[in-house]
Amino acid sequence: MLRNIIIYVVAVVVALALISCLVAIRFVYWDNLHPKLQKLFTAVQRKLMFSSVIRSVLTGYLSASISVCYSLQQGTSNGGLNFCISIATVVALVAFPIFSQLLLKKKGEALTDKETREKYGTLYSGVEAYKKPDALAFTTLFCVRRLVIAASIVFLSTFLVGQVFVTVMSSLAITCWFAAVKPMEDAPTNFIYVFNECMLLLF
Repeated sequence: MLRNIIIYVVAVVVALALISCLVAIRFVYWDNLHPKLQKLFTAVQRKLMFSSVIRSVLTGYLSASISVCYSLQQGTSNGGLNFCISIATVVALVAFPIFSQLLLKKKGEALTDKETREKYGTLYSGVEAYKKPDALAFTTLFCVRRLVIAASIVFLSTFLVGQVFVTVMSSLAITCWFAAVKPMEDAPTNFIYVFNECMLLLF
């Protein structure tokens, strides 16, 4: 079981680290790169299936968060290497939504371009990002909420009231944000999201 968790966590860390490095190079250090390196980077970038990688990260974000929180709770009892991997994973899990937010803001009007949608469309699929700037926070909130829930599940495992409080407050915050921003492209989808959160609050 532990071996499978480690393999999964390492895979997620590698994917997150790759995305973070590519984004940093593209938007921070691009002007300082040699033209030949820029050409090589562009060629590699075009061959990568960003959407597939991003979709995999988002799908496994909650599981990875729970696994890494569990590993952190164990401390160094499972070995120093495992603990170091956990720290690296936490950094990657926190960095992913931050870089995603910066990337979407940087792209701006280019979010409607076909090439941008093919590479990064998973980050704002169904979101009216090009008309509502505040809607760009959708993926960031998606990740942050799951990270908070994972932490409450692991670190508050013996404190049921605390778990309920974290769940209710996070759901309430998301509900208020959805009601205020209406980030999705159509009204029915916005309504469904708000309705689901209200049901979660009630039950």
